[in-house]
Amino acid sequence: MRDRRALSDSITALIILVVAVTLTLTVALLGFTLFKQYGSQNVVVSGVPTLYHQDGKPVLNVTLKNLGTSEVRIEGVEIGGLHNDSVFVLSGGSIETLSIQLSGSETFINGSVVQVVITTSSQLEPTIFTYAKVVN
Repeated sequence: MRDRRALSDSITALIILVVAVTLTLTVALLGFTLFKQYGSQNVVVSGVPTLYHQDGKPVLNVTLKNLGTSEVRIEGVEIGGLHNDSVFVLSGGSIETLSIQLSGSETFINGSVVQVVITTSSQLEPTIFTYAKVVN
């Protein structure tokens, strides 16, 4: 009769360690590959946006930075019920100063601050909330 031998404890631990490291690396690689686009769509407001009147219509001046690598669309801007649905495109790594004319003829008090809601195509930040200073 032959003796049957089992794997030693150190060989078993080594196999489990190799499998665990392989699974961890696979999950990490899969995560970075699938979700890479989320991190590459980062739009921020640079400086203080200003709101002024031109030909009786409110105009928002805002500087946006796309810190990511993917293109992001600015799909709408709203200030207190006034809106603009024009689409602006920010390419990856770009800085753009936009002058956005809003619908309506509402006047704002000089020196006041109004909330601005910017809707984007970014999956990371679909809506940006900021404030604009009214200058006349």
